[in-house]
Parts: sequence; structure tokens; C-alpha cells
Amino acid sequence: MTATGLLRVRAVSTRDLAPATVSAMWQLYADFYEHVTHEAFLPDLAEKTLVFVGTDAGSGELVGFSTARFYRHRYRGRSVGIYFSGDTIFMPRYWGQTAFHRAVTRQLLRWKLRHPLEPLYWHLICSGYRTYLTLVRNFPAHWQHHARPCPAWERGL
Repeated sequence: MTATGLLRVRAVSTRDLAPATVSAMWQLYADFYEHVTHEAFLPDLAEKTLVFVGTDAGSGELVGFSTARFYRHRYRGRSVGIYFSGDTIFMPRYWGQTAFHRAVTRQLLRWKLRHPLEPLYWHLICSGYRTYLTLVRNFPAHWQHHARPCPAWERGL
């Protein structure tokens, strides 16, 4: 099969990742990031609960991924959900497509359906403006925010 340039993304539990997929993820990561080691990559991946695996819709080649961890946290007597988005890399040819955002949204909705009364917070560490814009455009209540300070409860969280 040949590459189509169309992105397909599926959420895969880290426990279910095939060794060949992990190897391809590492190679892509090492190609795009400086000062990274395989010895640090593997334990970081093991701490996550799932990976959004991006493949070319035609060839099936791994063209990107994003690691994530969903967990519950108790804070000031209340249980809250945390979505921690980890390392994310997609080949530039696949930028601007919505498959990744749709896959993340599906996972966020699944979590909320299982825990309808718990707030869900996105813990985002971002190194680029594109990721920050995703936060700003989709979540009106976010911090750091240029016009308003972080509320005390969330700041403590």
C-alpha cells in the first residue's frame, strides 16, 4: 500500500502496544527531539495509560503519536479526574488534520460518561504554540490565562 497523507488515529492501552509499534514510536521521537535517550523514553511511556497512535490511512506506517495518562486524584475532599497529555509528535505532513483531536475528544467523553459528577482537568505541558492554541480555542476556562488569574482552588490542585 502507498501513503495517502491522510491521518488515522486510534487510542491504544500502553499494555497493548506491540514491540514494533514502541520501536517505531521511539525512532520517530528520536528523529524529532534532541537530547533524548531510549533509556528515558521507555519508563516515561510505561507511566502512561494510553497512546494515541497515528498511522497513514493507506500504508499503515506510524506517522505520529501522543502519550496520555488518565487518573483520579483526591484534593480537598473531592475526587477529580486528570488527563495528562505527554509527548506528542506527528510528521509535519499530517499537521492540520482533525483525526488526533477527534480521538482525544472521544477519550475525554468516555471518561466523563464513566465519571459524570467528577470534574476533569487537563494537565498540559506544552512546548509549542500549536498545542497551546488547542487549549485556548477549546477550553475557555484555562490557566495560565492572559486576562485572569488562576482561581485559588485550581491553583492548589
